[in-house]
Amino acid sequence: MFNNVYGTPHLLIDEDSLPTIEMIYWEMEKDIIRNDLSMNKSLISYMKLLLINCARLKNQQSTPALRLKSDESFVVQKLKNLIDQDFKEKHSLKDYADALHISPKALGKISKIHFDKT
Repeated sequence: MFNNVYGTPHLLIDEDSLPTIEMIYWEMEKDIIRNDLSMNKSLISYMKLLLINCARLKNQQSTPALRLKSDESFVVQKLKNLIDQDFKEKHSLKDYADALHISPKALGKISKIHFDKT
């Protein structure tokens, strides 16, 4: 949900989801105040529930045009890995397109969709 460093991790919480999110928040707050031995485990569980609910909302709010096909998703992940390891040496779109065995034009389209940058 938050792994796109170029996108903003904003989420609109609708009226149907708000009670669930609030309930999770209040339960977490109660556990922190209670401060007993099981607090850490319960907070981790509540945090997982919160993230699952937020991921569902984010998925519902994303436009179909921004959802990548599975082969594009693979290319994006490989691109991220290449950038992490080669950003000091490689600077051009062509360098990364060659490393991914796709055309610069195709990589430009994929990066425009996923990162909103070329």
